[in-house]
Amino acid sequence: MSGISEDVLAKVRAGMQGLQPPSHFDKVYKDECMYSFDNPESPGGLYVNLKSYQGVGEDYLELDHQKSGNTLYLHLLWERVPMSEEEMAAMAAVEAANKPTKLALGAEGGFALEAQKTYTLEKSASLVVLQGAEQTRLTVPLPCPDLPELVLNVITAIQAHEGASKQEAVAAWEEERRVSKYAENLPQLDTGRRISPNPADWQCDETGVTENLWLNLSTGHIGSGRQVRQHDGRVCAHVGVFSFVVCLLCPEHDIMKPPGRQQG
Repeated sequence: MSGISEDVLAKVRAGMQGLQPPSHFDKVYKDECMYSFDNPESPGGLYVNLKSYQGVGEDYLELDHQKSGNTLYLHLLWERVPMSEEEMAAMAAVEAANKPTKLALGAEGGFALEAQKTYTLEKSASLVVLQGAEQTRLTVPLPCPDLPELVLNVITAIQAHEGASKQEAVAAWEEERRVSKYAENLPQLDTGRRISPNPADWQCDETGVTENLWLNLSTGHIGSGRQVRQHDGRVCAHVGVFSFVVCLLCPEHDIMKPPGRQQG
């Protein structure tokens, strides 16, 4: 890569006063414009102020320059490149092999936070030096080792920093389930009944309805939602694919973990 001219270096040095790399506790707004929905994938990309760490789109760059007095910006420009059929097939195979096994987000065995993409991102970055509304912007493609060390440190820190939107988003969530105190020592009577693993076979023992079914964990009796409202002190569970639910009239009123089996 060709070296940077002394004229450009002089203008970069002139804008360095007050520069410092963002710390772990600083917010870096490099994901989206502070005033619009522009982001690095927009046609004009995103410009990140090296002093305030705030990103702005092309239409708001001059406004930010006037308000902050800053002249140095990190310009992020990303372009979507469609994946090949082979890459798509490989990703589909990985996704199929990692189907969710529990109710969680962003955690191992749970659902992914982002949907499968059909493209990759070709990312480019440059240092932009503003010289005023009537003058041409100076652009220095990155990486450029000839830039002052402080400028390089600030740029590197911004690029490595977790964006503010991701910091504020939920990184991962996993449902916590407890064993209900009403079911922890619940005996399960051997009535000879076996519940079919096929949901299509489930129906209320009294009415024959197949929706809103509840299972008595002691006797294996299946009732409909109407009977559940007539609470009789028994522990019931909603018949579902993933989990048991303690009867809604119990104080816990939450999804609980199935109790250990005890013969009665």
